[in-house]
Amino acid sequence: MTENPGPSVNYLRSGEGSAIVVGDGGTATAINVYGTRVPAIEPLPAPSAPRSAWLMTQPSRLLDARSHVVPFVGREAELERLRRWRDDPGTRLSVLLVHAPGGQGKTRLATEFAEQSRSTELPVGERWLVRQAGFRGVVGAAAPDGPSAPDEAGAGAGVLLVVDYADRWAHSELARLLSDPVLNQDRPTRVLLVGRTVRWFAALRGELGERRADSDDLLLPSLAADRARMFAAARDRYGAADLYGLSDTADIEPPGSLDHRDFGLTLNLHMAALVAVDAHADGKKPSLTEPHELSAYLLDRERLAWQRLYDAGKQGQTYRTDPDVMAQTVFTSVLTGAVGHFTGKRALQTLDLPEHSGYLLKDHRFCYPPADRSLVLEPLYPDRLAEDFLGLLTPGHDITSYEPDPWASDVPGALTAEEDLRTVIAPRAVTFLASAAGRWAHVRENVLFPLLLDDPDLAITAGSPALTTLAGLADIKAQGFQGSPDAAATDPEVLAVLEAVESRFPAGSDVNLDIGILAVMEVLIAHRLAVATDLGERAGLYSTLAWRRTNAGRREEAVGPAGKAVALYRELIEADPGNLGHLGRLATALADHGDRLSDVDRPEEALFLTEEAVAISRRLTAADPIAHRHTLRKALTSLGNRLQGHGRPEEALAATREATDLHRQTAAEDPAGHRSALAGALGNLSLRLTDAGRREEALEAARETADLHRQLAVVHPGAERPHLAAALNNLGRSLLELDRTDEGLDAVREATGLFRELAEANPTAYRPDLSKVLLNLGEFLVRVGRANEALAPIQEAVDIQRQLAEDGFNSPLALANALNSLGRRLWDLDREEEAVAFTQEAADLYRQVAVAHPALDLPAYAEVMHRLSLPRKERREKALAAVEKAADLRRRLDAAAPGTDLTELTKSLAELGEVLAGLGRFGEAVTAVERAADARLDSGDEKGAADLFLNFAGTVVNLRRFEDAATASERAVGLYRRAGDRALEAAALTNLSNALSRLERAVDAADAAGRAAAIYRETGERHLETAALTNQSNALTAAERYEETVTVSRRALDVFEEHEAGGSQGPPLHNLGHALLRLGRFEESLDPTRRAAAVYREKGNRSSEADSLTNLGDALYELKRYEDAVPVYERSAALRLEIGDPAGEGRALGRLGVVLVEVGRFEEAVTACQKAAVLLGGTGNRDGEARALANLGGACVRAARFAEAATACGKAASVFREAGNHSGEADALSNRGEALTKAERYEEAVAVCEQALALYRETGNRPRDRALLHALGTNFLSMDRYDEAVSAYERELVICRETGRDREGNVLLSIGLCLVYLERYERAVAVSEEAAAICRASGDRGGEGAAWECLGTALVKSDRTQEAIAARTRAVAAFRAAGEPKSEATSTGELGNDLGRLGRYAESVAASRRAAELFRELGDGAKEAKALDNVALGLESSGRHEEAVAAGTRAVALFRERGDGHGEADALRNLSLALASLARRKEAITAARRSIICYQESGDQRGESLSLYNLGEFLLDEERYEDAIPAYVRTADIMRRLGFPSLQASAFLNLARALKGLGRLKETIAVLRQAADIYAEIREGDGEGKARLHLGHHLMEARRYEEAADAYLRSATAYGTIGAQGHQGTALLALSKALWKEGRYEEAVTFGVRGADLYESVQGPAAAVYALFELANEFAPYGRPQELIPLMRRCREACRDSGDGLRESWALVLLGGALVDSMRYTEAVPANQQAVTACRTLGNAQGLRHAQSQLEKAERGLRWGDHRQY
Repeated sequence: MTENPGPSVNYLRSGEGSAIVVGDGGTATAINVYGTRVPAIEPLPAPSAPRSAWLMTQPSRLLDARSHVVPFVGREAELERLRRWRDDPGTRLSVLLVHAPGGQGKTRLATEFAEQSRSTELPVGERWLVRQAGFRGVVGAAAPDGPSAPDEAGAGAGVLLVVDYADRWAHSELARLLSDPVLNQDRPTRVLLVGRTVRWFAALRGELGERRADSDDLLLPSLAADRARMFAAARDRYGAADLYGLSDTADIEPPGSLDHRDFGLTLNLHMAALVAVDAHADGKKPSLTEPHELSAYLLDRERLAWQRLYDAGKQGQTYRTDPDVMAQTVFTSVLTGAVGHFTGKRALQTLDLPEHSGYLLKDHRFCYPPADRSLVLEPLYPDRLAEDFLGLLTPGHDITSYEPDPWASDVPGALTAEEDLRTVIAPRAVTFLASAAGRWAHVRENVLFPLLLDDPDLAITAGSPALTTLAGLADIKAQGFQGSPDAAATDPEVLAVLEAVESRFPAGSDVNLDIGILAVMEVLIAHRLAVATDLGERAGLYSTLAWRRTNAGRREEAVGPAGKAVALYRELIEADPGNLGHLGRLATALADHGDRLSDVDRPEEALFLTEEAVAISRRLTAADPIAHRHTLRKALTSLGNRLQGHGRPEEALAATREATDLHRQTAAEDPAGHRSALAGALGNLSLRLTDAGRREEALEAARETADLHRQLAVVHPGAERPHLAAALNNLGRSLLELDRTDEGLDAVREATGLFRELAEANPTAYRPDLSKVLLNLGEFLVRVGRANEALAPIQEAVDIQRQLAEDGFNSPLALANALNSLGRRLWDLDREEEAVAFTQEAADLYRQVAVAHPALDLPAYAEVMHRLSLPRKERREKALAAVEKAADLRRRLDAAAPGTDLTELTKSLAELGEVLAGLGRFGEAVTAVERAADARLDSGDEKGAADLFLNFAGTVVNLRRFEDAATASERAVGLYRRAGDRALEAAALTNLSNALSRLERAVDAADAAGRAAAIYRETGERHLETAALTNQSNALTAAERYEETVTVSRRALDVFEEHEAGGSQGPPLHNLGHALLRLGRFEESLDPTRRAAAVYREKGNRSSEADSLTNLGDALYELKRYEDAVPVYERSAALRLEIGDPAGEGRALGRLGVVLVEVGRFEEAVTACQKAAVLLGGTGNRDGEARALANLGGACVRAARFAEAATACGKAASVFREAGNHSGEADALSNRGEALTKAERYEEAVAVCEQALALYRETGNRPRDRALLHALGTNFLSMDRYDEAVSAYERELVICRETGRDREGNVLLSIGLCLVYLERYERAVAVSEEAAAICRASGDRGGEGAAWECLGTALVKSDRTQEAIAARTRAVAAFRAAGEPKSEATSTGELGNDLGRLGRYAESVAASRRAAELFRELGDGAKEAKALDNVALGLESSGRHEEAVAAGTRAVALFRERGDGHGEADALRNLSLALASLARRKEAITAARRSIICYQESGDQRGESLSLYNLGEFLLDEERYEDAIPAYVRTADIMRRLGFPSLQASAFLNLARALKGLGRLKETIAVLRQAADIYAEIREGDGEGKARLHLGHHLMEARRYEEAADAYLRSATAYGTIGAQGHQGTALLALSKALWKEGRYEEAVTFGVRGADLYESVQGPAAAVYALFELANEFAPYGRPQELIPLMRRCREACRDSGDGLRESWALVLLGGALVDSMRYTEAVPANQQAVTACRTLGNAQGLRHAQSQLEKAERGLRWGDHRQY
């Protein structure tokens, strides 16, 4: 080979250990040296094919996508999809991932699309600027004849970036790439990612969502219809004259069927075409059916090229490597990729190849010239062929046409075992082995898996892309070898490897591994969740998943599993409340969930959950401080962070300090293991101390933090550098607070450097931190006098935060803080216009955050609003000019000669004073006016001087300089009085009154106004008197002298009406209404207030109209006319908004929120209160803000938004506490307690209620004290702590009786309910009766009804049901009288139940029907259904089965309509019984089965088992024994698991019936024995007796008489223990029969007689007669007359006792016969004589014949002497 131009492609150079990404159809060598690869964007070169001669040397070159040999064909649908994505006008930045297995044609499709996008055939404005992504630090080194990028000048449609092999980029690298300025300009930008896998994309997609960028993926489908066309296109191109030179290719057929699944890949079709053409050129026609056979063929051709070179080497060319060694070298290059010369040489030396490594590298370079000429070991392309080469050369496959090399098996292990090669080679080697393993089972089983099982650290070294590829094997294996994707995660081989790799994962986060770790963990966790049934295990898995997703940047996706973990732990605790381990894990899960919610800007929920975590942790540490210290520590740490964000610094500090103390304790016990955690805690503590203003302590903690992290960073730099950087930043901040700027600047500079490095490695994670430290750096530079230098880092921080905020990575708050800092610096540099712009932007962002999260602390919001209110530069310049002019005028006054007319000069100076006041230069203004006035006084012009003061007062009062106005007005009053000008004195007094009112000197103001009014009355200026009176009423109102206000306001109105004085009636009307409102005369206040509002509206005075409307709303509120108040407050708030009065708007909205709660419009109330809190907080009204927050909490409680409620109230309480407002704090805590109660967090609610109680007690607020005691009792009641609840209610009762007995009956009712729960029924009855009497006396019929209802419950529990019915009846009447149909319906339903208990079914049915009617009228279908179900039960019990079916059917339908599956199940069960009573068994069976399904869906196993039991009964009745068996088996199993052994045994009894029905006697006996043993174990005599009796019967049937006798005996014993003599008798009689069968005749008779005796004692002698005759008949055929004698004697006695002569005659006959048969003739003669007599007397002819015959035998026996003596 004399010429080797190489492939004509463009490459990006990188140094050894970095990554090469080939943009135009190339490949990537991803080396895991993270933090060194910097993404770069360069033009995408135009495609150009290399020279034909070079291509024909080796077939792999023809297949390389970079060569562009085969023209692009097909994929029209995909290209159209790409065009639609590109041209979508709805988004600026959009990212699309094209993914498919290797060889699918992804790179060719991307390249074709890129070329179409910049085609010169398009108009210039529609062309796209096309770029490719690679890594920085390389000059594009194109091979000879390679193309350059086409001319794209003027391309204006947007930017299209192609990123090939995107799945082999680290996540941080892709995140950094997406931050490149090229992609973030104001033009459409499209990023086309190309990769094999999709799993890794989830994390990037999450980030893109946060950036508000669109993202999607396109899975390239397998080729179908296009296969033949694409094969033909490739075949024709390969056969063209410049390549194979075939004249006609049309007859060349594929080497195998193109229908094979793998021919859905473009590359495989090209390979098939190349094989077919190559073989045809050699005169062959191959038959290759599998794609790997194509690879083998092409690799044979590759080997042929090596052989020819080797042969040429023998002829003198400089090539000496034989084909086998070259194969080994190529194999090595596939694993290493292109590397530096030293690394390549070291790799070959490690493998000890036969040739010298230098020669091998040169020969390999000759065959495969590297794109970057500084590298060696360019791998075989395309990748799929390279992967197949790995598979074919490695032993273990069964392809006979390709000989493997045993050497290959050990190569991966040998290369990665060398430390100096491992980090360079591992990423590519593991990735390619994993890719090959997806298709080659032996590579997976013989190479990759053993390698990783033996050395799992290798996967960690390989990096995140390799881990992702490994995780993908689960999917590949499932699809390729298992046939079902669902089987992937359960494949034991894959699991074993992934678990081995998992064992080497770092304990914490690693930014460059987190995505790969997550890919592995998602496979493992999915598998573990699929098989795990233990709730604790499942919860732990969800927690791990949430943590791993957080580490990988998928914060939104982490929230779900974190919440599932919490839910599962709650479920565990519900089942086992006392398990402290479950509680501890719940606390940790809650804290974690709070952190996750905080990550996604849900601060209220985050704080709410974290507070619960702390509450639980405290309970645990109280039980075992050591065991649960870590749980409390973690929860407190999270709580401190959450509280600080909500502006509660003291609480945050307390929590963080406590957490730090716990960390110190742990670190003291285990210093090495907990130093890092302690350092983190100290860092948090330093921040909290700084925020609390405790600077020296903060500095001490910050120093200790930095020292610890610096020590730790020496040992673990990767893990500790971020912590060290943060610690140094915090240290700098602490030093700055103490003005130790030099030390602080050094610390912050070091922190800045560290964060820059971290942000370069992982911008997503560390850019926010970099921006913060840059702001600190800017602040330091300002403090050391280098303000100009400070601007650069602050501007950089703003740029970072702006990008983050626009991309959604951060909340607007961080950007607002940065903009605020920049605005402040620009202001200081006198760049006012820019400063105002940035400050206004910051203010808008702060407001946005405040509205969304009103409880968050935003101190900077007030700062920016203040800065925006400052005078602008133009005003400052005017002020300076005015100051200079005033100084000049003063100088001229001083220089004026005596007698000079100074009128104009003093007038000018005074006017200039007013100008200065308007410009905010108040000191200079006062000086100017006073100097002017003094000049006039010096000239004797007192009135002129007074005029100056009067005018000045009018000016400054409008500027809200009330002190200056009051001073000037007082001077004017005195001067006018001395001058005798009464009218102007009155005017000055009026001004003085106004100023004093604004200064809250209400009494002085009223006095001044009164004096003015008096003067006007004297002078007859009635219109001015009206104004003065109005001012006086204003002042009196401010002084809270409301009665005087009413008098003065009415006088003003009278003057106005009498004299038609000028001015407006609005103010006196307003003041009158306001005073009446404050005096509690609400109805009277309405008219003047409405009139005032109307006057103001007519005059266009929107501010005063708003004031009057607010008062009107307050009056309507007090009158409980809430609906009327709503529009009034809305109008008031709207007016405040129009006039730009945020404080007034906030107050109106706060009131609006309260009334909206009263009318049930809770969501609107929340919105109003949120706005109110923001507005009042923004004006610095902390008290108003706190009240709005407290009201917000109340509204959120009603809207079931408990987290927001608790958070808002917590913040309100904190603000009130700081202000010393104990009453407000108590109100806020009260609302917070209500939120916690509604959220069922009763322990915390109790603590909060007790806090509020203490405050109310301190402030003497007895009504609120009482209300909180009631809330406390309710919480105790909810926790089943009834004694404590009673105590709280009793304390409440004391207050009720002390303060007028209000609500006394309700309190007694609460006590009564607790007593019922405590089973103290006697006292409950007494208390409930007292409550009912008090409620009735007070007219509280509803309370009375509740008391009667409670009484009824207590009486039922006391087995006094008859009395309970009377109580319930009175409850129903009381509720009806009170107009409370819901309560009436409930009590009526309970009444129906009580009547049913006494068997008064008709009345029960009537009551239940009435309850159903009431519930129907109320629209409460669920309770109507329950009532109808009770109707059906009553009807069924009274034998009215048809009606029961109708009612039950209606109940079922109602339950189903409302989705109440459990209620439906109950109703269906009852319906099935009614249907069965009507012998409608098929319908009964259907109903029972539906009931079972409903129970299963609702999770009620007990209900399911009861319906199964009934179903079994119905099936037995239908003799469907086979169907009945599983019903009873399932019933028994459920009852066993639920712990109901009696019901389990009962199910076994019926199961035995079903088995017997099928003739399965042996199983019947076994089941009955189980039932009997269960009953015996629980000592349930009746059940045991019954089971053993049935067992005996079936043993008798089986002729197992001895076992039967034992069963009967035990049955009798069981019945005997419970005194069931009748059943015991039955068992003894059965025992008698069994013993007889067994031949134990005497025992049989004995037990038979005992059984008969028991029958007689229970049922009378007739029953004994029946039993004895039955035994006689049973025993007679056995020829044992001797044993019959006592039996018949006892039978005769029983007959005599029962008076049954006929049976007695037969008893005598049988006795006589037995005596004869026993040859006891002496006794037989008289017995038979008696029988003859009895039979003759009774006409028993048959008996008489027997008796006479037997008598003859007896007499004969006596005569003959053949008899026995007894």
